[in-house]
Amino acid sequence: MLRRKGKLKRRRERRNVMLGSQPPPPKGTVNAQDKAILDLKNSRDRLRRYQNNLSVSEAKLKSRALAYMKEGRKDLALMVLKFRKKKMK
Repeated sequence: MLRRKGKLKRRRERRNVMLGSQPPPPKGTVNAQDKAILDLKNSRDRLRRYQNNLSVSEAKLKSRALAYMKEGRKDLALMVLKFRKKKMK
């Protein structure tokens, strides 16, 4: 059985040489398409992290503004809300 696999491999190699085609690249290589896909996935993950951080910081600022309103410090609450509005742009 092992001899048969060797014969098939040699036949394929001979056929590739005769047809002028190149053998497929080794399985461990990374081509340009693989790099592009990895870059897209990385940028998607970075965007998700950024959006998550924005929503967390927005919630913190909102809760801080509510706390200032409960304390009766309306000026500070308005300042925090304005800051939150600018940060979300």
